[in-house]
Amino acid sequence: MTDKIKVKPVEGTDFKEVEITTKNWNLDTRKFIMSAFRKGTSEKNGYWMFDAYCDILDVATTLSEEEIFNLSKDEIEVIALKIAEEINKKK
Repeated sequence: MTDKIKVKPVEGTDFKEVEITTKNWNLDTRKFIMSAFRKGTSEKNGYWMFDAYCDILDVATTLSEEEIFNLSKDEIEVIALKIAEEINKKK
């Protein structure tokens, strides 16, 4: 796995490019991310998805709680989905 994931802006979203370090990720990190992702996508309630995506950012990034709070909904969603996508590539 590379040491960094670049998350690029997605057209039509309020989003800036960010870089996420994966240097300190381990198996527990990966399992938590995938569990949260599955839980978030299996629920029909949008709040569950948003909570799961915030949890993924909290565990998988070095962003503080305040920095995550200041991200837009689009940014949180795109970053979390990119993290899950990158983890699935590395299986």
